[in-house]
Amino acid sequence: MRGLLVSLAMAASAPSAALLDETVHVPPGDWRAFQILLRQHPAEVACRFEVVEGRSGVRVAILEAAEFRRLRAGQRARLVVSTVFQRSGSFRYRLSVPGDYVLLVDNRRQMQASATVRLRVVLEVSPVRAVRTLPPERRRRIVVASLAGFLAVVLWSGRRLLRAMRQQKSRGWPLPSA
Repeated sequence: MRGLLVSLAMAASAPSAALLDETVHVPPGDWRAFQILLRQHPAEVACRFEVVEGRSGVRVAILEAAEFRRLRAGQRARLVVSTVFQRSGSFRYRLSVPGDYVLLVDNRRQMQASATVRLRVVLEVSPVRAVRTLPPERRRRIVVASLAGFLAVVLWSGRRLLRAMRQQKSRGWPLPSA
């Protein structure tokens, strides 16, 4: 398995980085796997592939590293995203959780024909927005202003309600019972 490490310095400096841009030979009934190590930033993986030699179609998928170990052990594995078996295609998928992922080029559909696949994988890193908080003095002013506004609305409403009740009582109308 080949490793593709996305470092924090590269991810911070470039909004997108080509992780893989090469032609891959996949024997019949086999796969090729490429490791994607995403450490901090959420990122979007854009993948484009085309079978340039061979009769079979391939499937390109992304799965978590733990699921890839299950696949290697012959067990069923959950794929994060996958194409169908085809001669060419593309997909985009947002990896929102940092971790270890595997990009899989799968040629297990037709056991007789090998496939030479032109593969281009680009990682587009989302900029991390800094969480900002207000200074303590400004927070206090906002809380005091909000409470003062709430108190003004309560007092204004209470005065209007009392005025309406007095007018109703002075006219001799019965007050509604609770």
